[in-house]
Amino acid sequence: MPSVSQAVDRAPLIVALDAGTSSVRALAFDGIGHAIAETEEQLPYSLETTPNGGATFPVEPLFDLTVRAIDGVVARLGDAAAGVAAVGSTSFWHSLMGIDAAGTPTTPVYYWADTRSSREATALRAELDSDAVWQRTGCRLHSSYWPAKLRWLRRTDPDTFRRTKRWLSFAEFALYRLCQNEVGAATICMASGTGLLDVHAMNWDAEMLEVSGIGADCLSPLVDLGPPGCLRADFANRWPALADARWFPALGDGACANVGSGATGPSRIALTVGTSAAVRMILPRPPDQAWVIPHGLWSYRLDRDRAVLGGALSSG
Repeated sequence: MPSVSQAVDRAPLIVALDAGTSSVRALAFDGIGHAIAETEEQLPYSLETTPNGGATFPVEPLFDLTVRAIDGVVARLGDAAAGVAAVGSTSFWHSLMGIDAAGTPTTPVYYWADTRSSREATALRAELDSDAVWQRTGCRLHSSYWPAKLRWLRRTDPDTFRRTKRWLSFAEFALYRLCQNEVGAATICMASGTGLLDVHAMNWDAEMLEVSGIGADCLSPLVDLGPPGCLRADFANRWPALADARWFPALGDGACANVGSGATGPSRIALTVGTSAAVRMILPRPPDQAWVIPHGLWSYRLDRDRAVLGGALSSG
């Protein structure tokens, strides 16, 4: 990735915030995508795993890491932080957590690697037309996605399931806490990794909501790439240099990896190797919407006009 010296006047600047599976990172860029040297703050953490397949992390410590990552990039920018015009965020796809009516977390963050809902995934494959679901949602009936996890939570922890008023990804929660307006909404991109979105009609899928035991009112409102929001007063006071910056709703990390590497058309494929490994390509939406997902692959969304087609291994 090209980088430029912080000493050069590069304003307006953009801060990229990434909540990954093993660390939370923040880095500043100039307006044409060059990283500003020596501005990256990276804070590692480790998932909490259990012998029966659990893979979670507590919400508040993860939010604290997010805040500290922003603290770090602001401190590294120094006076140049006043030139930050926008903050864009990305996060691991497929994470699930719940909050109550007051916005307090009711669960930890459940990661894609949590396999405790495998029994529910198997039951869903027997109960539903799995190929039809896959073609409609772009997602297999699998423990990585929300329908199986929600059914598992409803079976194993019904009290928590009942008092949870909203199910969301960690990225939505973090921006809901940090910002005003609807920046805590679910982008089409993030929602496409849940297994609850019809990736053709781009709305919450009625059948998958029903089998998950929730209604659309238990999920975040859907947006595309905006509108942006602004910081809540307490965080604006913490980071005065970012008080006027526009904060955009989060996108899935896999889609952003393709965009960042320039693999955004049908002639370019991106390979990512990390905690998981994936091969992805971004394709324009056919005018008639009558597209078929090839066998063995999944299909998410970058936005309303572009699909993310690929396959993955759970261990990079």
